Amino acid sequence: MATILVVDDEPIVREPIAAMLRTRGYVVHCAANVRMALGSLSEARPDLILLDLQMPDTDGLAFLRSLRAEDATSPIPTILLTNSSQKSAILQAARIGVEGYILKAAFSITELLARIEKLLQPPKVAVPDTKILSSKSSTVSQAHPVIGKTEIPKLLTREKTLERLEQVAGGKTLAGVVARLISVASSPDAALGDVVQVIQSDPILAARVMQLANSASTGSRCRIRNVEDAARNVGVRGIHGMAVSIGIFAAFPPEEHDGFNSMRCWQHSFAVAELLPLLLLKQNSEQESVNHLVGLCHDLGEILLRQHFAEEYTQVLNYALANDLPVAEVEATALGIRHADLVARLLTCIGLPAAVVGAIREFHDRQNRDEAAGMGPNTQALLFANLAAHGMLLVASPHEKVRPITRAEWRQFSADQVPPVFDLGAKRTEILTATSILARLPPGDEARMIEPTIPRQNKRVWYARPDHFLDFDPL
Repeated sequence: MATILVVDDEPIVREPIAAMLRTRGYVVHCAANVRMALGSLSEARPDLILLDLQMPDTDGLAFLRSLRAEDATSPIPTILLTNSSQKSAILQAARIGVEGYILKAAFSITELLARIEKLLQPPKVAVPDTKILSSKSSTVSQAHPVIGKTEIPKLLTREKTLERLEQVAGGKTLAGVVARLISVASSPDAALGDVVQVIQSDPILAARVMQLANSASTGSRCRIRNVEDAARNVGVRGIHGMAVSIGIFAAFPPEEHDGFNSMRCWQHSFAVAELLPLLLLKQNSEQESVNHLVGLCHDLGEILLRQHFAEEYTQVLNYALANDLPVAEVEATALGIRHADLVARLLTCIGLPAAVVGAIREFHDRQNRDEAAGMGPNTQALLFANLAAHGMLLVASPHEKVRPITRAEWRQFSADQVPPVFDLGAKRTEILTATSILARLPPGDEARMIEPTIPRQNKRVWYARPDHFLDFDPL
């Protein structure tokens, strides 16, 4: 079996990775610094190296240069496993020669194993698979992976993509009552009576608002019999959030496609909308309404993309997986438009306010570029709420990433604000109750949707949380 050398000065990172690789049959050697790594290389040449960039004696870049300078060690494939997200260091390493990098704060064991297995496979001839490259294929979900790098397929021109977006948005504009609610409640002069009047104009919406207000999630102790009682019980912003959530759920019914579960995506979006006020305590009522919509709608673009660009999007996912490329990079070439721009155009077309569209666009843009510097506070809060929802297992699929939030990130976001403290289990139950009422699922589907995405197992886990992780820790 192949031999892997893990070079990292942090035992909490190095040892679990080594143990996991050994269970997969690999021979693993560990080194806590560059000196030990060089000693290991002098004894036996590994087939692959996992290398940290930041170490106390000599940095990983210097070690990498020494590797590439020697004929015996130059061919060894190397993956950077690092905390450093600085583009300059990673680009330097790329110029010296690495096969990729994974951030410690945002990697999964599945991803790491996939990369290792791919690099240790014997070389194969690159043969493009026509089922993946053809936009006409109806059997793309059974397509075999492309081995090796090939040119990213261009499935649609930018013009064709935008034309289809217009067609999708034409049938998905927000219902009149929801659009009026957004307009009324987003106004700084919004009064409770104004919001109640809009809700009462739609009897079905009014009935569902009262049903949700009477649920255990609101904490109400007395029976709510009309919209006015509901509004007084939860306040103007609460009743607005309920009504808008119901309207959006009704406009975009849950569907499943390609393993992506739209209902679970709605649970995630609702969770993010509920968590944002806990993170953004210093906001006025107008900002609160905007941020609620941002949380609800931040994944709306992907749902519509999967529903209405299903064939093309499946090809994008297959190609990205087969060639170990970011989905956003493949999507931008295949559809002729970047994901952030596509989502922004779509959300604008269906009638969401510019402030909501702008925050969601920045969120996707920064996510895809892995760039946090200069991120606006609302976008940063959306990132934190997104991670927290993942940690609560309110996710669209089991492949979402969970990572900790560091104290440095929090200080940059809110220097003097104390991180929120709340019962994650109770909040999860509250969100599941509310989304079940909103979606009106059949009993069987409802039972399935309240189960955790990852089945429970009777396991013991020892988790040593470093001091620089925030107490509000999604892990």
